Amino acid sequence: MHYCKAGTSLWEKQDKKLVWAGLAPPNLVLHANLYVLADKYGIHGLMDIALKNFRHEAEKYWEHDDFPQAMRVVYTSTLDHDQGIRSVIVSTLRQHENLLDKAEVRDLVEELNLVF
Repeated sequence: MHYCKAGTSLWEKQDKKLVWAGLAPPNLVLHANLYVLADKYGIHGLMDIALKNFRHEAEKYWEHDDFPQAMRVVYTSTLDHDQGIRSVIVSTLRQHENLLDKAEVRDLVEELNLVF
């Protein structure tokens, strides 16, 4: 059984044909990094797309280990007044307060002095 990545889904090769095998891991960190780069170079259309994709994945994968990593990227790479992608993180933390039960998230909130 072999896997190949096609877009955001995984396909499984069975009997010389591709069969749907499920979703690929989240791309929260990728979307956060794209947002940061698009902001740096003033590519507002790409910022909008990265924000939309980040929001979509945060809704689905808020419990995944990538979420705290994405938080770190966002809060160490965006300006304090940039509330676009930061607001997604804050609303996700408010909506899923049990995320603060995870030591990694709690430590990151404390390290970054996040108040919400």
